[in-house]
Amino acid sequence: MIAHKATAIILVSSLLLSGVLGAAIQKRDVNGEENAPTTTNICHARTPCAWAVYVPFTRKIEYYMTNTCECAKGKQCVRENDDISVSAYVYRCSEGNNSTTNSRELPNNTAS
Repeated sequence: MIAHKATAIILVSSLLLSGVLGAAIQKRDVNGEENAPTTTNICHARTPCAWAVYVPFTRKIEYYMTNTCECAKGKQCVRENDDISVSAYVYRCSEGNNSTTNSRELPNNTAS
């Protein structure tokens, strides 16, 4: 349990230092009601949409952590690279139109 907290602390610290948490585009949903606007944070091209935190050496995924932003319409949250400094696979928004991309998609049943 301590290792989980340490990994999460390192991951969050790394993200804060790199400034990726603030990199999102604000979009307002126009639904005709002025009193009930909703906003959606769209992830920038280089902003991670999620991380799969794993056990070092075995790389068995312990949990998934999604970002506060979402992929734009027509894009998918896809595993792009491995950040060994925080023991996590990094997911970013991609067009995702081929079988290689589909094998790297973020699972649907992930909780933040």
